[in-house]
Amino acid sequence: MMSPILLILACGFVSVETQLRNATGEFRLYNDIIWNNNPYERPVYNKSETITVEFDFHLHTVSRYIESQQQLLCTGWFVVTWSDQFLTWNSEMYDGVEFIRPPDSYIWIPDLVVSSSFQQLDRLGGDFVSLKLFSNGHIQWMPGDLFYLPCSVDVELYPFDSLKCSMDLVVWSHSVTEVDLEPRQSRAGVSSSTIRGQWSLTSAPIISLKKHSDNKTLSTVKITLILERLPTNFVFNFILPVMILSLLGTFVFLIPADSGEKVSFAITIPLSYGVYMGFLTNMVPQSSEGVSTFIIFLGITLSLSALFVILSIFSVRISARSNSRPVPKAFQRITVWVEHVKSCGRQKKSHPNHISVDTEQSDDCEAKEHTQVMTWKRVSKALDLFFFWVLCIPLLIAIPVLLLSIAFF
Repeated sequence: MMSPILLILACGFVSVETQLRNATGEFRLYNDIIWNNNPYERPVYNKSETITVEFDFHLHTVSRYIESQQQLLCTGWFVVTWSDQFLTWNSEMYDGVEFIRPPDSYIWIPDLVVSSSFQQLDRLGGDFVSLKLFSNGHIQWMPGDLFYLPCSVDVELYPFDSLKCSMDLVVWSHSVTEVDLEPRQSRAGVSSSTIRGQWSLTSAPIISLKKHSDNKTLSTVKITLILERLPTNFVFNFILPVMILSLLGTFVFLIPADSGEKVSFAITIPLSYGVYMGFLTNMVPQSSEGVSTFIIFLGITLSLSALFVILSIFSVRISARSNSRPVPKAFQRITVWVEHVKSCGRQKKSHPNHISVDTEQSDDCEAKEHTQVMTWKRVSKALDLFFFWVLCIPLLIAIPVLLLSIAFF
């Protein structure tokens, strides 16, 4: 059992400790100006005076971009400052205390809302965000959050497009004559930001606006995040395979019609396009404002592959016709011309410096071509070669031009 003397000493120690704590400047400061402050009153003595709220925005991370919904997920924080005329003190009277961190429930805070977010409209800040109050009444507040921002994108340039994602910061319940929101910088802070995925941040301008709502003018600031897509992954995974497929489809005309593999090879190409289009369904932005140039290119190549199938079936049917059936003169002229270009072109390569020899051999070629029997297999081979020249050569020219335009423009 504790003796009376020890009990008296313990009580005296607690009493002295409590008195010392109550005597600290910060404790007295909270009792004098914080606990009795009204957080719902604008902190100006002259109610016609405007409170200027200044801020900086710092982008922390860009998590991801949802293509189908055109939403950007990013995190960031604001550094918001203003002056409270009610909360000032002489630091010499409070043991030299220059600043304190009071709970935000006892301090007037401007009700800043990100009105353009896809989330529920709510005031910035939270219980974990503390204030820093200085002796001259200057307040610093640093709220942060995860933002779902709407974005506008020119889908015609996809995947070489750029995003413009906007964040509208509004003083929700006060007019511009009561609270004026002003940015300290013309651009957001991005030096410590982390951009994930296939995007690169190019700029983040900040402009001040005035928004009219319910017969009053609200102070609004628009923060725009401009990001460019990094298309390297898309080029190697989609554009190059599609170009290779489009070029590979023309080689179906080099397969002999009687091999039995001509039509099956031709059908394989549009099936491959179908697989790629299935992957692209959820990747391309869904917008009614335009169509991606790449989607148009994919549609053209898909149409060409369908044309390859039709021409292959036509070539197989031509080759299988009976020779008792006469060959029309139009097919005869095309066959003779293709064979003439093919055979005489080879002879010119073998004798490039002998013009007289070439002339004689050219005459021999024409005579030989006219004396040969015109069969449907011969017509089929000539048509296949003609289709290969007509379709493959333009693709061989168009694909490098397209790749160069992608690389340099």
